[in-house]
Amino acid sequence: KNLMVKYHLPGTLVVYGGPAEELGGSRGYMINAGLFKGVDAIIDAHVGSDFGTSYGLANLAIISLQWTFHGVPGHAATPWTAKSALDAVELMDAGMNWRREHLPLDMRFHYVISNGGDQPNVVPAEATVWYYLRHTSYDKLLGLLDVARSVARGATEMTGTTVSERILSGSWPLNGNKALAELLQQNVVLVGMPHWSAADTAFANAFPRAMGK
Repeated sequence: KNLMVKYHLPGTLVVYGGPAEELGGSRGYMINAGLFKGVDAIIDAHVGSDFGTSYGLANLAIISLQWTFHGVPGHAATPWTAKSALDAVELMDAGMNWRREHLPLDMRFHYVISNGGDQPNVVPAEATVWYYLRHTSYDKLLGLLDVARSVARGATEMTGTTVSERILSGSWPLNGNKALAELLQQNVVLVGMPHWSAADTAFANAFPRAMGK
């Protein structure tokens, strides 16, 4: 902004936040709200230990989704009357991990069991697993999604349960600008890393301790 004023550079500089960045959902809402209308280029900043630029070559598409399995509740004293939704979740996770060796090296998937039941002596009638599926392109990501869906169906076959799917969000790889990134990199080399004072270093060391880390 100071340089734009100093050198009479035309244009409007807008600073956007990155809400819910790890959930992968906020950008769609921002686009739908028209926040990027009229924008010619975006310089995206991500915290890291390096001072440099890129133009999205390592950026992965992502789908965030949940599978909820539905079974029949029962007591631990008579488990043969029940169909465990938690068993289905655990079998899906085991199946995905067995498939991992046979999937491309550039894909990623991560998961948490967000609902595993209420208490140990009750067979869960409902259980949910939350997955992030990631790949280098939209088409490849859909292929990974097909694999996960087939594993989820297999888990229902093994447990006599049913499954429902809920897609939470998705985003595709960045449309990077190589020319702009190379120009920024020239300035990075020219400016260099910031010079941290002793007070800066002391604050950086004290902050995590104050947060209990």
